[in-house]
Amino acid sequence: MLRSLVGSEMCIRDSPHPHPHPHPHPHPQRDLNYTAHDQAALRAAREGIVLLSHQRSVLPLSAQTLAVSGPNADNAANMQGIDCHGVAPFLTTPRAALSNYSAVTYTIGCLIGNNDTAGFAAAEYAARSAEATVLVLGLDPSVEYEMLDRTDLLLPGVQEGLVHAVRDAMGPEKPLVIALMGGGVVDTSRIDSLVDAVLWVGYPGQAGGQALAEVLFGDVIPSGRSPLTWYKNEYASDSSPTAVSMLSMNMRPDLPNHQFRYDTKNSHTPNPGRTYRFVADPARFVKYPFGHGLSYGAHFRYESVTVSVPSLSAAAVVMTVSKPARDRYTAPVVLNVTVTITNVGNLGAGHAVLLYAAPPSPLERGNPIRSLVAFERIPLLAAGETAKVRLSLTAWGLALADSEGVWGTEPGSWTFSANPGDSLEGQTVAAKLIVA
Repeated sequence: MLRSLVGSEMCIRDSPHPHPHPHPHPHPQRDLNYTAHDQAALRAAREGIVLLSHQRSVLPLSAQTLAVSGPNADNAANMQGIDCHGVAPFLTTPRAALSNYSAVTYTIGCLIGNNDTAGFAAAEYAARSAEATVLVLGLDPSVEYEMLDRTDLLLPGVQEGLVHAVRDAMGPEKPLVIALMGGGVVDTSRIDSLVDAVLWVGYPGQAGGQALAEVLFGDVIPSGRSPLTWYKNEYASDSSPTAVSMLSMNMRPDLPNHQFRYDTKNSHTPNPGRTYRFVADPARFVKYPFGHGLSYGAHFRYESVTVSVPSLSAAAVVMTVSKPARDRYTAPVVLNVTVTITNVGNLGAGHAVLLYAAPPSPLERGNPIRSLVAFERIPLLAAGETAKVRLSLTAWGLALADSEGVWGTEPGSWTFSANPGDSLEGQTVAAKLIVA
């Protein structure tokens, strides 16, 4: 997911137009919508799709007849998300793209923002008649927008009811796949037992429908890794006695005798921490961690992590990170970390390698549990192939900010780790580096 965004920006900047500046005249449209740009949008959508769960091995689909339902299945206006986007030359919805792979029967089923179940009957009939069903559910700007607060992390409206109705109608054996569209996380725990696979597409842009269809029918193997921490509903629901207070802006958790505490006057419980860097009890509060992402046909075994030097000077790190922030992008490389992985599956696929650094004393003195310090996408790793991915770090990979916002580092044993992203704990490999 991360690499797809970076790569897409690079593709867009690499315009075939001869002008050195992207907008040299009052008609910037002339510099847009080249074939290269359309290809970049499709690539971003393909690489950004995250397979969150795959309960039964139903993917890729081979259905000749397909029921497609849900409020986001044919919602072109929602493909680009919330503001801050241009006018797309086209918007391919999931319904339109899936029609190129199977005979599609489409029904909307329900809307996102109300409790009307009148569309359930048509969705039930379509699911009963088809070989497989795809429900495109999720969020839209009516529930996630400035000045709008969600009071829980569940699917809004009657979308969970639609899942129940469709599964009851189609029976237990036919494949039922959910695709979630939206910018925020959704806890699907209450319906997980009813569905065979769950994918997240975000707001996928002009080619999102095509990318989803390709992933569902096997033209593209899913390789996205989540850029979000997917919390369980109890983490944030207004009705949960364990919910974190939305009045607290602290990232760090409240721990016994912890120096980073906040006024709990208006909170239900102490803050458990926010994001993968600070959630102190992920098994309790996290459904899918940052970097989570499954595949099918391909399975990546992480063999080892190695560092190019056994130690680094703490004084040298501090000297680098104490310079103006703008200098971080030109700081010299001080360390190379090599991650060795093997595709032990039977299909080739792309894969994003994420490298994390953990300081010597996580959650002490405000330190994070771990931080993403580098990433690299392997475009394709064939079945049985092994790759060595080298990630170069500057001193900023070992930087920590104190309670006053001053950058420094922590002497001691640092841990660099990586995992394939296929479980909460992950099959993690790690290496140590001494900062002294």
